[in-house]
Amino acid sequence: MSAQRRSAIAPISYLGFIYVASVAVAASYGKVGPVSVLVQDELGLSLAQVGWAVSTIDVVAAALGAVVGLGLSHRGRRAGLTTGLLVIAATNFWLAVTSGFPALVAARTAEGLGYLLACTAAPSLISTMASGRRRAVALSLWATFVPVGLSVGAFSGGVIATALGWRGWFAVVGVVVLVFGVASLLWRPAEDAVAVAERDGAPLRAREFGRPLVLGLGFTVVVALNVTVLSLFPVFLVRGMGLSVAEAGGLVGVVVLVAVPGGLATGLLVRLGVPLRAQVLLGALLVLGVFLAFTPSFGLVAVSAGFGLFAFVDGLLVAVVFAAVPPVAGRPRAITATYGVFSQLGGLGSLFGPPLLNAAVERAGWWAATPVVGAATAVGLLLLWKTVPPTRPAAADLAGELVGQPSNGVTRN
Repeated sequence: MSAQRRSAIAPISYLGFIYVASVAVAASYGKVGPVSVLVQDELGLSLAQVGWAVSTIDVVAAALGAVVGLGLSHRGRRAGLTTGLLVIAATNFWLAVTSGFPALVAARTAEGLGYLLACTAAPSLISTMASGRRRAVALSLWATFVPVGLSVGAFSGGVIATALGWRGWFAVVGVVVLVFGVASLLWRPAEDAVAVAERDGAPLRAREFGRPLVLGLGFTVVVALNVTVLSLFPVFLVRGMGLSVAEAGGLVGVVVLVAVPGGLATGLLVRLGVPLRAQVLLGALLVLGVFLAFTPSFGLVAVSAGFGLFAFVDGLLVAVVFAAVPPVAGRPRAITATYGVFSQLGGLGSLFGPPLLNAAVERAGWWAATPVVGAATAVGLLLLWKTVPPTRPAAADLAGELVGQPSNGVTRN
């Protein structure tokens, strides 16, 4: 193998680092939920205030996602990942010593900036390092970091908080994310790959955002459906199926992991040569999943299976969208800016999706979930169908193909 060919082999270790660091970020994102009762009792918060403590992390993304994406496209993706991790670590330590609601909300809002930076920079780095099918597979795998991280946080948060309290749990999360932040600061992929990508200095033009924006609107629907159904399903299990809060939480925590094989299925189908656009059609199964999940007369097994089907297909669609960004956006700078737009639109979907579906269910009953989700799914799939490439991803070498990247993985700064 020639030296030039060796320089094109993917640094698998660094791609793996990005994924594991992203899992830690997602665990931090969802760390309040498992210990919310403990936080509420100690700080004397209302249930509404606890809700704000959970959701304010999305405010920064909803307000500044596009700006951050444009900034990272000019200033550097690896620096964005490092800064995001360090900000998340610092805010966890801040949360561990907070003494009231204002400080709690302020810390979570600041953490939202770190989350936005990390989650915009990570897929952008992958997109500029890998190419062809390798890139599509890597991005579809990366897209599973949210359900994996949330599950890790849900299961470990209760255990650690039982031993160390909720403040100890937040401090442990801070230490873990800090380790990844320091590692990101000290280690990097060989300079040429990222440097070549970031030397793509031609200014962005407004017309470059046409198709990425439509794709982003489709992604907004996918995110809104995910967050909305995930937040409403435990309530349905308690009120509609008669489960206890603990039973409902445990069931949701286990079933939501089905989103992981959903994301992996996208990568597998790509490897088999199935076009991303063809996979969009599977999104129609979201409606069937919701119909089963919110019909109590079907029984708990069918209800759980319906939620599992929804989680699987939603995970697949998220992976499809992330894998579609590079061919839709084109050059590296536009790719990074597009991920920032995605963060902003996804934040908006997370903020407004749950109130809309909850209002429909409260007014008409549980059956209303199916037509509302069905209408939203139809819009989302239409947007994705119009923008996701109809062709198969390019057949890159199975070992991975990177832009100017040496074969020895990562090197020291």
